[in-house]
Amino acid sequence: MSFKFACVLSLSLASLFASTAKAIVLDKMDNTNNFYMYEDKQVSLNATHEMPGYIVLTKAKDAENFIRWSRPDKQPVRIGEYDTLEIDLADFSSDTRLQILIEFFNNGRGGKGVSGMKYLTKGINTRQKKTLKYNLPEFAKANGVTDAYNGFRLMFRHTGDDSPRNTIKLDEIRLTDSKLKQQAQNYVPRMAPPKPFIFGIGTHMGKQFTNQTPQQSIEMVKQAGFSYLRDEILWREVEKKKGQYQIPQFVEDMIHLSESNGIQPLAILLYGNQLYDKNLGHPKEGQALEGFIRYAEFVVNHYKGRIKYYEIWNEWDMGLGYPRMKNGKRPLGDPVDYANFVKAVYPRLKAIDPDATFLAGGHASLSLRHSDWFDRCLAAGLPEYCDGLSMHTYTRPYDSPEYWHDWVTQMQIRYSQHFNGGKPLPFYITETAWYTKSDAKVDHNTQAQYLSRMYLLAKTRPFIRGIWYFHLSGGPVFEITYKFMPLPAMIAARDIKDIVEQGEYLDRVDVGDPSIWILRFKMPDGKIKHAMWSTTSMEYTERRWDSPIVGQALLHLKYTGRDAKPSPLNIKQVTGMQFTRSWGKRIKRNANAFDYSLLDLPIGPMPIIVEGDFEHIEIQSITPPVNQIKAGAGDELHGEI
Repeated sequence: MSFKFACVLSLSLASLFASTAKAIVLDKMDNTNNFYMYEDKQVSLNATHEMPGYIVLTKAKDAENFIRWSRPDKQPVRIGEYDTLEIDLADFSSDTRLQILIEFFNNGRGGKGVSGMKYLTKGINTRQKKTLKYNLPEFAKANGVTDAYNGFRLMFRHTGDDSPRNTIKLDEIRLTDSKLKQQAQNYVPRMAPPKPFIFGIGTHMGKQFTNQTPQQSIEMVKQAGFSYLRDEILWREVEKKKGQYQIPQFVEDMIHLSESNGIQPLAILLYGNQLYDKNLGHPKEGQALEGFIRYAEFVVNHYKGRIKYYEIWNEWDMGLGYPRMKNGKRPLGDPVDYANFVKAVYPRLKAIDPDATFLAGGHASLSLRHSDWFDRCLAAGLPEYCDGLSMHTYTRPYDSPEYWHDWVTQMQIRYSQHFNGGKPLPFYITETAWYTKSDAKVDHNTQAQYLSRMYLLAKTRPFIRGIWYFHLSGGPVFEITYKFMPLPAMIAARDIKDIVEQGEYLDRVDVGDPSIWILRFKMPDGKIKHAMWSTTSMEYTERRWDSPIVGQALLHLKYTGRDAKPSPLNIKQVTGMQFTRSWGKRIKRNANAFDYSLLDLPIGPMPIIVEGDFEHIEIQSITPPVNQIKAGAGDELHGEI
């Protein structure tokens, strides 16, 4: 690799960088909302927030000695792909013993418990901090829990007396994904990277999400840097009289404006038509199925050679296309019905335009995360009747892009092995996003960080042919503009466009720390660019003399070439400035002694794109983010001689 890592310190790097599995923090003990009594009449433990970052449990007089923990809405915590539960305990009194019980739930059955309360520990005490770790699938099996489960609640029981000195301090509860990380880390790509990578955005010009004109939408798509858009061409709007077809004018405007601005549309062929089914159900057979195919044939014929990407339906699994019932829900779609629907539609469309790419799937992320819906769809033969899989890979708002990267990789491994004879399946991510959510600490800046990191990480997986981010405007939590004024995520998209669309991914520079990402890309002009970030979240200190930004790792670089003063590094901050950094570092406090072969480069959760003479640059060492060691360390002189 051209970017070298050299250990010039006596301190072992292995002691600095501990490799850990991906984790999701369920409760940082910032408040007591997750703790509650089973019934109001019961007297439970007292759960108080006496100090930041801890919940203190004390026994109330004449109490039943227990308190339950779950999500703040009292619902079971969804497990998802994570398999290991970890509970951090602070020190507590030796006279106190703690019991922890767990109950498993099946959220797919209306949140019903499937296990009853089972002991995780029948009694523990310690004067030191301790982490309890449990493999949930193994624990469930060992305790006779045979039903499928995807959620849990905990119960904490205090067995000491009600003396104030007998306290239990809880520090953190989290889930880790050891199996997912192992599979993703060992994955070896076996597919040529896409050329170009699809850099797209959802627009919904003709639907409910925006009140802007097609002209305004296209202008914004172009200015954000996206080269592709995704939008609908609804059956009921094309065929308003049976057997008579006409493309709506706003669709014609959208396609014409896209072409004239160098933007390639993906058209979704979707939803029902009351001319064939008054209930607007899924067209699975008979006249309804044939009517849908004829409408789709008309659209593909009309735009042959102009539209190169089509998606066959949208979220069949969630019943989209059906009107909502009285209870506000839609009938859920059957996976085998969808596979058979695509089998009927795809050959006839492909015969009209063999050069177009027809995508199938378009299922909601719930079918990927919490059921075998898409597995059953693939088992019914779907991969043979499409040119790629449309994937909606939304995660929970608190899941990082690095988690997304591992999760999508794990799906590729499973789907290709089980349903495609081991051959890679092309994924087209036609919907994904992080939505702003205050209790998950996802603000607009975090949304921009996640968008940019996701696109950069996607380039490391050649089975991902492209991404259409959801979406441009109109949805109050997903949108990357507000009434067509750019939000940080739109600026981030603009700033990473060139490296995502044109860069050839080479490798990840291994610095021994899993929280630091350095990805190398080769640009068409032969130059090498590095995308760098740290996954440690930003924190801000309150004390007067501390650095206000304590979420940045510090790379200590050394130039090893022959130039007395090497060329500066060119740096582009995503959503920020483009600037240069000259080499040189003060090497003795309170003296004008500089070493022009040294440079400190901070990196945080927002990526930076760096160009320079990396053939002659080594990373000597890394100082972890200050909030990982101690606040206020940012003014130290590292490497002082």
